[in-house]
Amino acid sequence: MNISRFFMMLTRLRFPKFIGGTAQGSCLTSPTNNTRSDIVATARLTLNEIAPGNLFESGQQMALLESVQDSSGLGGTYTLSITVQDAYGTTVARHTDHVVLTPNGTFSRQIMIDTKKMGWYNATAMLQSASTIVATASSSLALLSPPVNRPEPASPWGIGGGGAWLGIRFDENGSVRSFQRIHKAGIAWSREELFWNNLEPSQGTWHWAAFDASMLQAREHHVLIMGLLDYWASWSIPEGWNGRPDNIDWQTALSNFNNFCYQVVNRYKPGGVLARQMGWTDGYGIRYWEIWNEPTTSQYWRSDGAHYGLLLKAAREGIKRADPDAFLIGSNGGFDFDHHAIQVAGITSYDAIAIHIYASRDTTPEATNYVQIIQSMRSFLNENGGQHVEIWLTETGWDLLQGVSVWDQANFIVRAQIASVAAGVARSFIFTLQYAGEGWGLLNDNGEPRISYAAYATLTDQLRGLQPAGEVPMGAALRAYVYAGDDRVVGTVWSIDQTGKLEMDVEHEEIEVYDLMNNLVGRACNGHLTVDLTGSPQFLRSRTASAARLGQIIREGRVISIAPPGIGIAPPGIGIATYCVSYPYYPAGCTVTPPHSMRPSWHSRATPPLDNGVPSSSTSKSSVPSTQA
Repeated sequence: MNISRFFMMLTRLRFPKFIGGTAQGSCLTSPTNNTRSDIVATARLTLNEIAPGNLFESGQQMALLESVQDSSGLGGTYTLSITVQDAYGTTVARHTDHVVLTPNGTFSRQIMIDTKKMGWYNATAMLQSASTIVATASSSLALLSPPVNRPEPASPWGIGGGGAWLGIRFDENGSVRSFQRIHKAGIAWSREELFWNNLEPSQGTWHWAAFDASMLQAREHHVLIMGLLDYWASWSIPEGWNGRPDNIDWQTALSNFNNFCYQVVNRYKPGGVLARQMGWTDGYGIRYWEIWNEPTTSQYWRSDGAHYGLLLKAAREGIKRADPDAFLIGSNGGFDFDHHAIQVAGITSYDAIAIHIYASRDTTPEATNYVQIIQSMRSFLNENGGQHVEIWLTETGWDLLQGVSVWDQANFIVRAQIASVAAGVARSFIFTLQYAGEGWGLLNDNGEPRISYAAYATLTDQLRGLQPAGEVPMGAALRAYVYAGDDRVVGTVWSIDQTGKLEMDVEHEEIEVYDLMNNLVGRACNGHLTVDLTGSPQFLRSRTASAARLGQIIREGRVISIAPPGIGIAPPGIGIATYCVSYPYYPAGCTVTPPHSMRPSWHSRATPPLDNGVPSSSTSKSSVPSTQA
């Protein structure tokens, strides 16, 4: 039965609603269909989506379709119980049905979840015959603020490998689902890889259909694409790349890559070949291009910085020939590598530089030194004449299979994004939307939202249209930032480790507090406001206070139950905090680890090439070392 027909039926039928509950429960981890040794399988139980991806907007009522099918051929009588918990482990709904199945029969019913609280939810179902468990199932859902139905080119918030990995991770249908989920979370950008060997498998033979389809879906869902051009075509591998004697010379390989860049950009730029074929008049297309992925590792780049400089120079000529307004993002390979690349290509070949930052297993973003790494890259660029060069954080994230809880993943992602953009990153991309079989991603293996998905949606909603006004100095134990726009200012605050409270005197200012699930949890009253200090950022939103005033209120707040708070160690006033790392010089008495030697995790974000330069679709995500500035 198709969805539209099902919704028509719903307007004529009445279904029982869940009975809301207040019982406390433990917070569930990422939901999947359960396999239990004590289950006697005489019937099949599923919880099916009503809305695509189980994603609902505020004002809509969440729902699932429960279905039981007899698999014994004998029929039977069962008890079907369903419980729904929110991200904090609170039971918000439960329901019980008595199910009578005829032989090979099916029972289906829509379950309405009666809650208006925003955020992530998990539904678990159990089918029993007397005291025997017959089947279990689970499904996660999210209730979100509506996204804006237009592209947001000024937004810094992105996702890596979101939808167009056709032939690598997603088929065409998977790409459609992915872009829909990106849009629902309010994510403006998707970093999409265009493999040369996929698009031009033999010289002059072009296969556009797969990526054309993704471009159509990206535009349909208002998602902007940052194109990643990478990896040698199997017929154009330069000499010395893998020790083979039959490789072509570097000059020819670079000339071929130049043409590849020209052809791709000419097709997918605003007003390009595809736009003209489709009759687009809205200016949609790809204008931002990253050249190669992670030249820090031999898994992706088997040469030196000087040869990367030659590649970047060739790419820039081809891209600018196709689109003079194109924006080029060079890939960081470490400071020594980048210095040699700049010497060859020139600093003007860079409009931005891409860095990747990954923590070691369950390390927090603060302990990973995100801000210091970004500031070190800024110093390096400035010292090499690159004051104009933006910094793009094109990959960062946490893996649930590396000791990180679902809540840690959500907290760390949001904290890293807030701090990185405040530190000067122009665009920041989380890795990734979905990576089946591994712990990366905002979606689980079933394509359903994780807690991190709802948390990222809260971030994009709360900070939409705002720019960083600076960090509020709060000492070692806390972090706070202020973002500002024309109609409001938003402060964010969290604790690095301990839990406590922040009591603030706000006088006449009107301030509301939202949690990481985007629920209103507090409001200034009689000139006072108290917020919880945990590892989850709290959002303080005001339409009356200026950025400076909100920063002052936060900075002068009283910290309760966190020691040592360290309040007052920084000078008053809002501004990006000054850290002691300024590559390549370090002030006396400051002990740091140079950023280019920080390699804390083993991880591959893109599909690496095999020895012949052709991308492999089977390489494990956790088999290749990470890179960072």
